[in-house]
Amino acid sequence: MAEKDITRLATPRRAIPDESPEVGRLSAMVLALLGELTVTRERLDSVERLLESAGILRQSDIEAFDPQGAAAVEREKLRRRQIGKVMRPYRLDLEKALAEVQHKLAEADAVLEEEVTK
Repeated sequence: MAEKDITRLATPRRAIPDESPEVGRLSAMVLALLGELTVTRERLDSVERLLESAGILRQSDIEAFDPQGAAAVEREKLRRRQIGKVMRPYRLDLEKALAEVQHKLAEADAVLEEEVTK
């Protein structure tokens, strides 16, 4: 699957009539996660098979690997990026809700200021 296909899967889909926002958000998150996992599994399978057939690496070597130093740092960066992709629909909804609250607060501040200056 090409990288552009992953992006397509990770974007929110069209809403289903009468579907709750929570279900829509969860569906988008699951689809993003499924897309990422599928591509990763396919690529990992290819790499493992190629390495084993070339006599370079055995499955047991992979299972025993414990990343240290820079490898551990890179894995943490990758983990955070993946979580960000999966949680994107939730983050977008939170940002929208926060913007609405900030707008209402600004309106309330304006009304209060008007009342105080009368």
